[in-house]
Amino acid sequence: MCGYARWLPDEYRIIVMVDRDNDDCKKLKAELEAAAMAARLRTRSQASGGPWQVANRIVIEELEAWYFGDW
Repeated sequence: MCGYARWLPDEYRIIVMVDRDNDDCKKLKAELEAAAMAARLRTRSQASGGPWQVANRIVIEELEAWYFGDW
């Protein structure tokens, strides 16, 4: 995240997708948010409708297979 924070242009967005169905979703989301904040990147959750740089998402029930491969 720190590497992205150094060069990320204002109009770029980062979407973080994590496939961890068995983990505690709330704890995992908090960890992802903390990592982005530590890198000084504004997350969509903390932006409250304002400009954001990172959206953290937890992929559930093979959604990533549909999104990336099974069009």
